[in-house]
Amino acid sequence: DDKKIIDKIISECEEVDKKAKLASSKSDKLLKEINDLINPLFQDSKPIKLSTHIDLNIENINPKTEPNKEFTYVDIDSIIKGTGIINFDKKIIGRRAPSRARRLASKDSTIISTVRPYLKGFAYIDKEYKDTIFSTGFAILKSKDEKILLNKLVYSYFMFSNELMRQM
Repeated sequence: DDKKIIDKIISECEEVDKKAKLASSKSDKLLKEINDLINPLFQDSKPIKLSTHIDLNIENINPKTEPNKEFTYVDIDSIIKGTGIINFDKKIIGRRAPSRARRLASKDSTIISTVRPYLKGFAYIDKEYKDTIFSTGFAILKSKDEKILLNKLVYSYFMFSNELMRQM
């Protein structure tokens, strides 16, 4: 009886391993397809200053000016590396906010971790997040004119460009 239970557990574990390997293989294949699409977009272009088409760190606040207000705080550890997923669980009170809790990110911004960028702590802000403050460990980027440079492309380039990662 115990042998049947053990065999069943082993069989189910092997099935989970197969599914995980298949998912990883599919993920790797899709990532390669994305890289193959993104990288050629910028290969032949001449280097330009980022500030030509992108606003950087435009909005900042000091949460200590509102000492009793609760804020959501997004620091570098709040980004699930390489996924673009943000964890919005950290709450802080204005008077206890760390000195690096200063940046605001509006809808359609890209946040880029400037600390160990090879870990890809990058995310696209797809909507307004009320009372949310981002760490100064992020650069907040937003296109000056989406007719020239789409905000989503800025995020995609940072997330998937091998050339940009080499430069960073």
